Amino acid sequence: MKRQRGLSLISLLIGLLLATLSLMAMVSLYRGTVKQNYGESGAVRRVSRDTQLDNALMTAGVTLQNAGFGVVDGNGAAAGKAGTDLVVLSGMSLASNSTLTPSAQPVQSGHAPSGNTVLWRSQENGSLVCQGLLASPDGNVWLLQSTRDCTLAPPWSAITFTALPLLSGKAVGAGSAAVTFSVGDSSCWPYNSSTTVASGPAAASAPLKATLLVQDSQNGDVAHTVCLNNLIGWSS
Repeated sequence: MKRQRGLSLISLLIGLLLATLSLMAMVSLYRGTVKQNYGESGAVRRVSRDTQLDNALMTAGVTLQNAGFGVVDGNGAAAGKAGTDLVVLSGMSLASNSTLTPSAQPVQSGHAPSGNTVLWRSQENGSLVCQGLLASPDGNVWLLQSTRDCTLAPPWSAITFTALPLLSGKAVGAGSAAVTFSVGDSSCWPYNSSTTVASGPAAASAPLKATLLVQDSQNGDVAHTVCLNNLIGWSS
């Protein structure tokens, strides 16, 4: 009788087991790679977050830099001042995406105000208008635009804004991020330029600066400084 040659059932089962283990390892490696790149704290998510954050801070900074532009006295000299032509509020929110609430909230006083909302007057297309930035508790940042001039004082419901989204709270980790605006005295030069020039007099520094601070417990804090060149000081 001839002996049969080939694979036994045991050999087949062992081979199948090894193939299954290899496949499981490959699937686990694939899932880990996907999570590392596309998960909540993955590289793709971080790049997207950083891009959105940079764009939002740049847009907010360029817009805020207009504060006080076109506000002049009877002689045509710059007259914009923090406290009257730029104010900081705390605890504000949007009502129906058009007005601010609470309507009677007082302006932050002193020479170092800080809050979640900053409003200012500036000139656009030959007319003075009111603009602002508001950071809601969920991390969303809104650009507030009005088509008419206003008095920066309560009641805030008297000012109607168009609210444009600048930054989504999801981009900076919902529930972990908070955005605050502050204004203070500082010798500030736009874009961190130096006072040293090749020839001629150096440009005068701005007497005030604003800081946009994104406090993010998950990804680290980010601060963006804006020189308020069009303001000449404080109203009081």
